[in-house]
Amino acid sequence: MATANDLRRGMAINYNGDICVVLDMQHRTPGNLRAFVQATLRSIRSGKSSDVRFSSTEKSSPVPMITKKMEYSYKDGADYVFHRLGHLRNSHARGGTGR
Repeated sequence: MATANDLRRGMAINYNGDICVVLDMQHRTPGNLRAFVQATLRSIRSGKSSDVRFSSTEKSSPVPMITKKMEYSYKDGADYVFHRLGHLRNSHARGGTGR
């Protein structure tokens, strides 16, 4: 578990039962009030972005994420086929966004 202060741009977290990617985050301390973290999150499942406010000590669970540079090749029925640069193998991704 990581605190809201540990959030970084590009990090994936589990938020409200959905996996979201942090697009932007700012740590704010307004006057005499308690500090908080203002973050913009994008849901991987739906693609929607939302602004979320965390207390600076609030816990969130990071999700391990592996990113690879790939190039879109073609659509095969309901699947999408991608080519990983520098490799001979293609990768298939199921169509549908879960909406």
